[in-house]
Amino acid sequence: MLMPTLRTVSVFLIACGTASSGQVQETIDRGTFVARRGTDTLAVERFSRTADTLRGSLRVYGEPRRLDYVAILGPNNTVRSLLVAVFEVGGGAPEALLQRARAAVLGDTVVVQRSTGVTRIATAPNAVPMFAFGFALMEVFTRRARANGGSVNVPFVPISGRGMSLDVPVRAIGTDSLVVTIQGAATRFRIDAIGRILGGTDGENTLIVRLGPESAAGVINSLKDTTVTPTTVNRRKHNS
Repeated sequence: MLMPTLRTVSVFLIACGTASSGQVQETIDRGTFVARRGTDTLAVERFSRTADTLRGSLRVYGEPRRLDYVAILGPNNTVRSLLVAVFEVGGGAPEALLQRARAAVLGDTVVVQRSTGVTRIATAPNAVPMFAFGFALMEVFTRRARANGGSVNVPFVPISGRGMSLDVPVRAIGTDSLVVTIQGAATRFRIDAIGRILGGTDGENTLIVRLGPESAAGVINSLKDTTVTPTTVNRRKHNS
């Protein structure tokens, strides 16, 4: 369920534009997700969430890269757009922007913009564009399931340039857990009353731990908020 590594994601993300909203928003939730397997730390994701914006920064250990993202959230646990950028870090040199991509959710189409062009991916309405180890964004899945009574199927579009859409079942296990299954791989999340992820495990003995708000106080994110989305799109369903 943890999906491709940050290295796989960064292969496909190419620079594209963004715009600043220039608005200051009150943070209503923040924290850190840590993915561990045994004594090894796999990934650390720090995030901050307001009513309509989720921003975060992800490091996958063993890779000299940082992934920053900004997701513009819509009503009823939806995502309007997702901007993702990969930076080269470490070695004492100034960080360098390697690649960037932006996905806009427009009805039954996800439009992914890169420097090489635009990809239109046919999907079901209210799809969620995603990337590996994005647990804060995965809360869109779990919050939507909680609001739906515990179970829901979520259209999932990997922001990897492969032009595919997946139907992801989210199922309740008891009163405080949900299982999210992506391409046959299941991760069990412990959740609170509104669907926030408190922790989890998968079939590969990966332990997902949520740390408190103070852990995200020094989060680095070089991207600006953006509420700009394309206003027109070719409505013919196809993958390009």
